Amino acid sequence: MFKQIQNQLLLRHPLLWNLKIVPVIAVTIALHIIFFSLGYFHGTVDFTKTGDEYYFDALPALVIFFSVFISLLVLIIWLVFYFRNNAFKSYYPKNKLSLYKEFLLLFILCTINCSYVFSFMYASEMHQRSYFSEQEFSRRIDIISMASLFVDGGFEEGEYIYEEKDGESIRTRRETFMYDGREYSLNSLMNKSVTDFSYQGMVKDSLNERRVKKWLIENRKDSVLWVMREFDKIAKEHNVKSNIAPPEWLKLVYDYPAFTNYITIGRIDSYPEGNNPVDYADNYDYDYTQVVAETEPTDPYRNYQSLDTISNNIKIINGHTYIYPKYYEPFRQLENSYGIISGAWSGPDANGGLALFFAYFGLGLSLLIFSFRVTSGRNWLIALVAFGVTALITGIINVVYSIIIPYNSMLGGFRDTLYITVWLVIAVVLLIWFFAKRKSKGISGIILNIVLWITPSILPVIGFLILDYVEDQAVYEYGERITPVTGYEAWMKDNPELFMLFCGIVFLAFMYFFTISIKRWKGIAES
Repeated sequence: MFKQIQNQLLLRHPLLWNLKIVPVIAVTIALHIIFFSLGYFHGTVDFTKTGDEYYFDALPALVIFFSVFISLLVLIIWLVFYFRNNAFKSYYPKNKLSLYKEFLLLFILCTINCSYVFSFMYASEMHQRSYFSEQEFSRRIDIISMASLFVDGGFEEGEYIYEEKDGESIRTRRETFMYDGREYSLNSLMNKSVTDFSYQGMVKDSLNERRVKKWLIENRKDSVLWVMREFDKIAKEHNVKSNIAPPEWLKLVYDYPAFTNYITIGRIDSYPEGNNPVDYADNYDYDYTQVVAETEPTDPYRNYQSLDTISNNIKIINGHTYIYPKYYEPFRQLENSYGIISGAWSGPDANGGLALFFAYFGLGLSLLIFSFRVTSGRNWLIALVAFGVTALITGIINVVYSIIIPYNSMLGGFRDTLYITVWLVIAVVLLIWFFAKRKSKGISGIILNIVLWITPSILPVIGFLILDYVEDQAVYEYGERITPVTGYEAWMKDNPELFMLFCGIVFLAFMYFFTISIKRWKGIAES
């Protein structure tokens, strides 16, 4: 089948035949499907894991290694067949757009061949997001966040307050704090913080906390019970168990209006004291010491969890201290699993920035191949050496300049941008030189290679140099900026991916005209 298709392409579309477009596309798409399937499998969320278990996930590292290896293997095999024939170097009659079409196809093939990792990462995060609709997921993490106020957790207000008096910092110990115009004990539920998720953001997190604490202030016991029941539904759906029902949970923690006389509900059934690796106690017959329950109130700021034997059973097994909450809810499991899904929604790794990275990498690789294709191996190698030597020299000049010129001097502002500014000037000069009329090629083949390699960076460099200049014009007092942020600064900082996409589109449009010039250049005599 492939042979028949190739024969038809040879007769009707020789460019596609020479690029081996059909077999290469078939192989790369098949590889993308394999990596996508691996990613989808890897994105499975285990709702029973707490996240405390030591586990090294080696699959992403292996995927990256094999994706690079496979990309190189496919590229080498493809180039062996692709370089067998070169109609451009053989002066085979070609239409005006043939070179541009060849460049675009090279760009597409190189980008597809180098982006297997993206398929893996995208599939993994897509699977994580697919468990719930975004609206349902947002509702669930709001429930988990609000319910977390009624389990073991941290406190917001500290035991000490610091004040400046007569030029001295005074530390005052306190036992109460003010919330919404009322005074509460530091150990009150009103001082507890809630679990936050990256998807919510700081504003939504604060609103959830404010909402549930307002229920406590207004003694809306039914609303608190509703949150606990909703949390219980979520837990049962994922087959993670607690040892108390919502009504009992409410009875253990609800103490209106002070909310200080409560039993601490654990986030998990057992865990070791301190920051030791989790080593869950089991049902084997170990010798252990049972600590007698304390009758005095505990200090929440001195490892209250290990001291609070009213809420916990504490056992010492083989020298290790284990805490067994008398009552617990499966918060650790849900925090871990929903935290993973939250990251897939709020900050996916397979985003537009990564897609642009692979697109620009594919663009750079396609330009290396295309420049070799339109010039010669000799010119290509000389250009590579010249490029490397020039980069080394300009780098040394930049280092020397940074050492000699003080940062706060009149010329010190160029220290950070000297290197890219020099290369911008080189790129512009080489472009002008290439387009100048000449009777023979001379070294223009070498220049053409370098121009093709560095031209994509011209527009991004100009954009960020302008941004750097505008930022340097800002006025600061005591480290604070007093001049307003310009529209250009705001747009560039908020939309770097959009700017780079714009630069890429402009370069692809530029190549349409540049390939026509390359075709004309090919007709110039060698000497």
